[in-house]
Amino acid sequence: MKFLADENFPLESYKALKEEGWDIESMLERKPGATDKEVLSLAFREGRIILTFDKDFGRLAILKRAQAKNGIVLLRFLPAFPLEAYKILRKALDKGLDFKGKISVITRETIRQRKI
Repeated sequence: MKFLADENFPLESYKALKEEGWDIESMLERKPGATDKEVLSLAFREGRIILTFDKDFGRLAILKRAQAKNGIVLLRFLPAFPLEAYKILRKALDKGLDFKGKISVITRETIRQRKI
């Protein structure tokens, strides 16, 4: 799976995933200040799943279903420490979850997935 970390995704978690060998890019490095539509478009062009804390991506996925088809992972918690997003995503992947073609909503306690 290929990922694109939105600007609000903690840089420390992004770096930990990258060091672990994930195919992941960060909007902080690629294009800081990009709009949500630009992030969605870039993810679509590159076949990447968006990692974000921004609820607006759920709405965009409905409005622009075709461009969101790669997948969106919406993290619904305020990170208590910079690597918390990394640790929670690792747990989800260790369970064998696939994020492709789905909107995945992840809290500290639950994971919900729906096909796009």
